[in-house]
Amino acid sequence: MNYWGFQPTNVTESSVSGVHMAHVTVDMARTHPDSSHSIAIADLVAERERDPRKQAAIFRARQKLAGVLSGAPECALARLRLQSGLSQARLAELSDLKQPYVARIERGEDDLMVSTIQKLADAMKVALTLVFEAIEIMRSARGTETTK
Repeated sequence: MNYWGFQPTNVTESSVSGVHMAHVTVDMARTHPDSSHSIAIADLVAERERDPRKQAAIFRARQKLAGVLSGAPECALARLRLQSGLSQARLAELSDLKQPYVARIERGEDDLMVSTIQKLADAMKVALTLVFEAIEIMRSARGTETTK
């Protein structure tokens, strides 16, 4: 599977001051030989977010990432989510969706029903029109048709 990810370049206990985007290819069939010492990124973030200081730092880092994405119209919905300080997993939880589905939505792979767009807007606490605009920007950037 291919994904775009974000790699922090300068991390302290209280802040992230640099980020770059990276293209990552993941082979889900392989496992690390010593997987007993690994931790899923979602679990690591959840652990960090239990500490209010670290939660605030992660929130600020997500907002900073949103700024980095401002020049990438194909990431308009991800930018809106990050401006809200949410991970894909948290957005999925708040909108009663599954995280992989949120990822597909952000990649522009699925057509959405208005009820799903409303769930996303409610979860991000933004106007419905902002989510529609983000989807329109993504589709325009990808050259896909906006209405059927």
